[in-house]
Amino acid sequence: MYSFVRGTVLAFDDGKISLLVENTGLGLELQPTPLLFASSSLGEVVEAHLYHHVTDVSEALFAFANAEEKRFFRKLLKVDGVGGKTALSMLGLGLSPLIRAIETGDEKMIATVPGIGKKTALKVIVELKSEVSGSDIIASDTESKSEKRTKKSPSDVDKEAILLSLTSMGYDRRAVEAAIDAVAPEGLSVGERTVLTLKALSK
Repeated sequence: MYSFVRGTVLAFDDGKISLLVENTGLGLELQPTPLLFASSSLGEVVEAHLYHHVTDVSEALFAFANAEEKRFFRKLLKVDGVGGKTALSMLGLGLSPLIRAIETGDEKMIATVPGIGKKTALKVIVELKSEVSGSDIIASDTESKSEKRTKKSPSDVDKEAILLSLTSMGYDRRAVEAAIDAVAPEGLSVGERTVLTLKALSK
């Protein structure tokens, strides 16, 4: 069972990351969360938590920027009608905002994710509200603060990574470009700017 990987980014392709695992010569194709995708750079070493998702018709290695993303992804998979790719896109809202939306019953925010209608958004809230607690928010906020300390401020390369990440979720390229430009980059990590861009797109 795959759990964690550390390796060098070889390529980006259609929202996926090709990774050369350290000291093995083994290459893996990962389907990353928008946060992991946006914070990864070609030729750089990244670390990712993994979930090997197997269905009757396919299998995939989903990759997460931190353990909290992975843990909540597994919760989302328990909801009837939510598959791996949908759960991955939902994490693009940002872990803390997603948890708060479930806790407060904000189906409109969840429904901003491409492919998620109001019915599915309500189902997510009903089935997961009892599993969401203050500790989930504290843990996700802690991950965000840690990430802010370690990630670089966005550059043109970061902007392109954010663009690729969000267009892979189904958003229109021109709309994403406009939303990215509307978000001030000063002092923000790539992940934080990705979340703010998503919020701008939902307005």
